[in-house]
Amino acid sequence: MTAKGHGGLVAPARTKTLEYEGLRWKQINPHFSFQLIEGESAELFVFQDALRHWLLVKRTMKGRDSYVKLELKQGNDFVVGSLESSFDPISKKYLWYIFDRGFADGEKWRVQAWWFDPNTNALAELEIPKGPWSHSFLDELSCLSCGCSCYSRYEMYGFNDRVLIKVSGKAFSSSESGLFLLTKGGWEKIAGLPEAELFLLSPKGCDIAFLSQGLSRARYFSVCDF
Repeated sequence: MTAKGHGGLVAPARTKTLEYEGLRWKQINPHFSFQLIEGESAELFVFQDALRHWLLVKRTMKGRDSYVKLELKQGNDFVVGSLESSFDPISKKYLWYIFDRGFADGEKWRVQAWWFDPNTNALAELEIPKGPWSHSFLDELSCLSCGCSCYSRYEMYGFNDRVLIKVSGKAFSSSESGLFLLTKGGWEKIAGLPEAELFLLSPKGCDIAFLSQGLSRARYFSVCDF
């Protein structure tokens, strides 16, 4: 599940602000409701000065509000309205992640991610390392005028406290694209394209079924082996 705005054409809205922890926060995309947690609506607010850059998630459920503060690394150009969410059906936590605008250009790799427990409001940041898809300056020349970000797509998934990333797009060679598992030694490629386009996560928390040839001939991979 990803964070998506819902709604059609609306009249322009005034920018909303929020007072929280003695600071004034500015709302992001006031006409949209972000769904970061199933069954809840959320509003996003941002605060930034010379030393601090924070994103605030305002949760609303059954008429009650609660807040989650995400610290963003200074010097990065995060698209703060593009915070995305993936539910881990085993741990019952959410993987929240956000990319820098230039995350795929040059040799930059700027992404932040957190595990979030909706029952306790506990937040834990993850270290997300570079993978084999990171591009050099020479690679960037093949991405035409707007840079490799225009031809790159990354989707992250939480599964049994593990992180998966699906990499696709014209910017990548066949060896760089596919589905990768984050292990202690870095990213391990577990499926290429098109096999990685369709997969199911086992409710028992170990197996991933790749369905490129249908259920009768599915290939299985166990993340518990890593």
